[in-house]
Amino acid sequence: MKRIDINVDVAEGFPFDEQLLEFATSASIGCGAHAGSWEITLATIETCRNKGVRIGAHPGMPDPESMGRGDIPREQADEWFGDLKRQMAAFSEAVTPAYIKPHGVWYNMLSDPERFPPWLVGRAGATLAGGLERVNHLQLGGRNALAQQAAQNGAGHVAAADE
Repeated sequence: MKRIDINVDVAEGFPFDEQLLEFATSASIGCGAHAGSWEITLATIETCRNKGVRIGAHPGMPDPESMGRGDIPREQADEWFGDLKRQMAAFSEAVTPAYIKPHGVWYNMLSDPERFPPWLVGRAGATLAGGLERVNHLQLGGRNALAQQAAQNGAGHVAAADE
């Protein structure tokens, strides 16, 4: 029997998260940097636990102005990638996520690395590898060498957009 996972991105400070979680089977919970707040993240984790919704981490670049979708200034790369590591560590302290689903420009770098400078994609991959210590599932769009490499190096199942 086939099952369909109904995934929602939540804890980004928008209304109706509670209503979305009524029919969701998994929730990609924002970590408070690209949108929302850490308080919203913790409250959403608790709501998902109470509703039996599978919990995933949805970390994004600390750039609320673009909601984590803008370009990464080279001079801020160390700070921003450090913040992604902090988000994943804090999230993992609150709950062990079933998966990691990168947000915004970080997701784009990992799912379509040919569009970005190699130094940036390398940083994106290294940061993700550090966050996969307690997680065995990674959600990325499309099929690419970076996603396959992550799976071969312990990421477990890498879900692609066409699966």
